[in-house]
Amino acid sequence: MKYTITEDRITIKDFACTCISFGQGDRPMVLIPGLSMKSLKTSARSIAASNRFFAERYKVYVFDSREELPEGFSVRDMAEDLALCMKTMGLSGADLLGISQGGMIAQYLAALHPELVGKLALAVTLPKINEALAGLCDRWTACIRQGNYEALAEDVLSSMYTEDFRDRFGWLITPESIRETLTDPERFIIQTRACLSCDTLALLDKVQCPAFVIGSKIDKVVGKEASLLLAEKLACPLYLYEAYGHAVYEENARDFCGRVLSFFEAPA
Repeated sequence: MKYTITEDRITIKDFACTCISFGQGDRPMVLIPGLSMKSLKTSARSIAASNRFFAERYKVYVFDSREELPEGFSVRDMAEDLALCMKTMGLSGADLLGISQGGMIAQYLAALHPELVGKLALAVTLPKINEALAGLCDRWTACIRQGNYEALAEDVLSSMYTEDFRDRFGWLITPESIRETLTDPERFIIQTRACLSCDTLALLDKVQCPAFVIGSKIDKVVGKEASLLLAEKLACPLYLYEAYGHAVYEENARDFCGRVLSFFEAPA
């Protein structure tokens, strides 16, 4: 499928951010990816390629975090920024897919700005910070501050990907590739530490739209219990992958996107 990736810079009140869009559908979908060492500008093509299965039915929008991230910025702050962007672009009632940290942001958005969300899909994410994710955030922050990119690359591979993926594609994630990609280490640290602020448990009863949770039984980043808790609180369907870890959305993108599409297209 051929489609054009459009890039825009949005200025709203006191901040600016990058937005990319792709797809030829007439329905709006907002994709909120997880934590990334790359800027949206750098990763636009890979994001569009991984999510190409949405491109026929949707116009897909992806928003980066604001350009100047203050210390202590939270996932709730990110959700409020996203809400302003969506309102500015007239994206009310969009179907929303939040992955990992993006799923945290999506929960706040759906609870606090229900008019913006048509359906809500949440993948490999959690409603409240837990020991597994807190430990990962601490390790990654320490590695970056110490310049220990060898340990960081090893941790990324072992915590996010299956053994099969590591055997076939582990050579893509190396200390050198991370050092080249991570052009703004402090920004990444702020984004990483923002995960520690997540706690939507008191807000989830405000989510009015249909929801769907996707998790993994062997997820080493947030754990399967986070998906179970999230689905219970939202009283929504849950699907747990058996043989994939946290990065199932990359390792089995076709099946993952197919499940999200089936949920979005099902009668409400």
